[in-house]
Amino acid sequence: MTDADEWISNMPVIASLTATQRKIFRFIEGEAAHGTPPTLRGIQAAFGLKAIGTVQDHIRALIKKGFSKKIRARPGASVWPNAIARQQ
Repeated sequence: MTDADEWISNMPVIASLTATQRKIFRFIEGEAAHGTPPTLRGIQAAFGLKAIGTVQDHIRALIKKGFSKKIRARPGASVWPNAIARQQ
């Protein structure tokens, strides 16, 4: 098995996400592509979620599944997509 084969076999699969997690992940990717990752509050506002805890739960799931990482480089927690390929 080559390094590339091993990397591909270990990459997360987008199908493992719930529909809401997938939408949030794609939103994070879109925002990050413009150079500014969204904050938790920004995600909350974009999806009309009433509780920040709901956003946190979705982000924790994305992190656990290998799709995102949370950083605190600016006020509020910013969320970046991981720089990994995923199966469409």
